[in-house]
Amino acid sequence: MPIEMITGKPPILKSTDSAEPNKKGFSNMRILFLLTALLVLIGILRLLYSSKEFQNLLKSQQTSFSYKRQPALFSPAEQSFLGVLEQVLGSEYRVFGKVRIADLIKPENGAGRQTALNCIVGKHVDFVVCNATDLSIIGVIELDDKSHNQASRQKRDAFVDRAFASAGIPITRFPARAAYRLSASKESIQRPFKLVVNKEVKSSPPLRLVVPAQSDSSL
Repeated sequence: MPIEMITGKPPILKSTDSAEPNKKGFSNMRILFLLTALLVLIGILRLLYSSKEFQNLLKSQQTSFSYKRQPALFSPAEQSFLGVLEQVLGSEYRVFGKVRIADLIKPENGAGRQTALNCIVGKHVDFVVCNATDLSIIGVIELDDKSHNQASRQKRDAFVDRAFASAGIPITRFPARAAYRLSASKESIQRPFKLVVNKEVKSSPPLRLVVPAQSDSSL
């Protein structure tokens, strides 16, 4: 005789829904994780919004800035030195001023490329000598005034010199002076750049670098 008939109790059947509690627990954990991630994201956004940089960015997007024109592309000293370069180099070469370093050299591909690019972005050189035919880069000229005696400026100059040396572009530096002799300037440029300037530069009185704007008697 069956046991259930003896005891009078119905048989105990195992439930097939035993996995339901596990599913509910997993669902609750996922909801808790999403809520935590959402709270973290809100916290980050609040920090960004409250930061000074972010506020300045918002203001810059909403503000209409006003600018004024510079009196000239070059300072009086740079204009005079440009005249010296043009007389020394003649028509075989062309001189460009205030050129971005990033337009002259670029980092090699590989690790650290972005860091190397950041080091030259925002920097420029005073003059670039190019071949008049194809505008290929011949060399770079820096006009160093008293500001280049500062330690921070010397560190910057040393980095620029190394950067151009690694790219195979010669760079030469001229100290800012009251006057330059064309013959001496030609030699100082021709030697590092290995130029062949056919134009003869005759011996002449020193060419003034800085031209005062007071009166003709001061020239």
